[in-house]
Amino acid sequence: MKLLIFAHRGEAQSFIKALGAKAVSEILYQYAEGYIYICSEGIYDVLTNLPLILKNTDSTEVINYGIAGSLSKQLEGQKIFSISGVYLEDNNEIQFKSFTLNGETECITAHKRVLTPDYAKKIQPFAKIVDRELWAIAKVCHNLKIKLNAYKLISDMAGDNTDCFNLKNRAQQFSEIMLEHYQANIQDTNIVSKEEVILPFQTSQYQMNVIKKLISEADTVFINKIIKEYKKKGYTSKTDANNFIKEVKTNLYPLKSKIHNQLEETLSSLDRNNIKYNYDENLEKEKLNISIEINSQKNIDDAIKSLKDLKYEKFLDIFKGNINV
Repeated sequence: MKLLIFAHRGEAQSFIKALGAKAVSEILYQYAEGYIYICSEGIYDVLTNLPLILKNTDSTEVINYGIAGSLSKQLEGQKIFSISGVYLEDNNEIQFKSFTLNGETECITAHKRVLTPDYAKKIQPFAKIVDRELWAIAKVCHNLKIKLNAYKLISDMAGDNTDCFNLKNRAQQFSEIMLEHYQANIQDTNIVSKEEVILPFQTSQYQMNVIKKLISEADTVFINKIIKEYKKKGYTSKTDANNFIKEVKTNLYPLKSKIHNQLEETLSSLDRNNIKYNYDENLEKEKLNISIEINSQKNIDDAIKSLKDLKYEKFLDIFKGNINV
């Protein structure tokens, strides 16, 4: 059994929804392949509760996700780093009982939130990332010989005008980023081949190639549920195949889907005047390609108005992930 650990429910919310987890208690949720534990901020609740939770859930693997502060300007915001080792700062003293993990970047667990530059400067020599609970998780897992992996999403520079209220408001966005990472890199996915799944709708060869790739990445239960619904509703056309692709992508990549939806809304003035456009679906190249078919003066006038109404700066802002969630 897997045990996913988050400090706050806000960080776990997308996981709870996507995995269909049900509450067992105020701090524990259960889903098909394991449990989700909301450990709260700091080390003491973890040291008290985690040994009992591991024992009662028969968990053999622990995965910790959470937002963390950067202690190095080299680390990019809103990027996830796997943790290679963890130290503890407790009551202004560095505790050199560290734990090694299979990751890329070291983390130090602080006894309180790092809200001042002086505090950040003190712990900066020991790690590039700071959190509040990983050391305690690592200690318990080490004592019980439980496999542990940890992944931290950089939310801001620690001690550099940290806005805790703003971070709380962005919890859903952070949770979706972490869920996408989990689904892409960690989650056990049963590959469902074309032969194993009978699609109820017609597809082009391109659609079939896209669907086969998505099915290989998506959760089997989710795929079977959608196909059952499509069969029940009699969806059989290539348009239904496109809707199927969109639905699976939304489940697999919720944040990216929201970005695409808001981009389409921003570009709606072009749609209204039949102006064709495209942009990088992978959201890597910040550019918009536009083509216009001219057949009348009115066509030209309408196109000019549409282009004037286009808020390109807003397009770029959404493209970079600054969306309304």
